[in-house]
Amino acid sequence: MQEFCADNPAKSLAFFFFDFNDVEKQDPINMVKSLLSQFLNRCNRVPDTVRSLYATCENGRREASQQQLLQALRGTLELLPAPFVVLDALDECSNWDGLFDILHEMQSWGRDTLRILLTSRKEVDIEEALEDVVGPDGGTCLESRLVDRDIRTYVQERLAKDKSFKRWQRDSEIKKEIEGTLGQKANGMYSLPCSYATRQG
Repeated sequence: MQEFCADNPAKSLAFFFFDFNDVEKQDPINMVKSLLSQFLNRCNRVPDTVRSLYATCENGRREASQQQLLQALRGTLELLPAPFVVLDALDECSNWDGLFDILHEMQSWGRDTLRILLTSRKEVDIEEALEDVVGPDGGTCLESRLVDRDIRTYVQERLAKDKSFKRWQRDSEIKKEIEGTLGQKANGMYSLPCSYATRQG
């Protein structure tokens, strides 16, 4: 996605990874802040909605509300011809209701140029909540065997190049055993994600 957008100055990419190891990266409001910050870096001028928000929040001394941040994000997106958003690992978000409220709000803007890619482990609650956003046919589940192949490739690469595995790099038998065991037992555990794509409007 970065390469795809880098080739065309009209395209802008912002992404956010929900991470269960980092409390700050589990909060949907922090997601909005991150997207806003990334997209602002692609604007030629500061949007009026952002100027207004800054003044309303006493030049940054007061915390903005979720609705204020969303309005600032909306105004920023209006200045960008082709914005792309990637939200990874929705299942690791700490507030699914809040996240889905934000996604519904973004959908209501009716921006036909805004494209959003969402990924998540297969969770019934997430699938049901996203049906209103992406439709019943908007999701694609990765097959376990395909994920296992990616895991095996990743393990091979790490064993070959990572210095922390140096003691095993010369022993081909141990390397084969590690690669085989992790590959066979992975069973899609690396993510078995579903991806959901939506074009607004």
